[in-house]
Amino acid sequence: MDPSLWWNNHFLAKNADALLSDFPEKDIKLWFTGSNTESIFEYTRSVEKSLENSAPAQLTWKYSDEPGEKHHTIFRATKEKALLWILSDQNAN
Repeated sequence: MDPSLWWNNHFLAKNADALLSDFPEKDIKLWFTGSNTESIFEYTRSVEKSLENSAPAQLTWKYSDEPGEKHHTIFRATKEKALLWILSDQNAN
């Protein structure tokens, strides 16, 4: 929820495509969300685009864009969505 994609000069966002090309050979689920916080949403949406274009078959993922939320409200607003999705057997992008 509003991941720290600023860390290490936005390394994960800048290198998402390359990192996805070297993804582990195991099934993994990833759910993440982004608020309207200016220093965050640009990068969460960038990672979403990389996942749309480069996600390997063994990665089941979901991005929840939450422009109505702020960094300090997003956890409370989306925790139920995250748990329901991650625990569901019917995960779809």
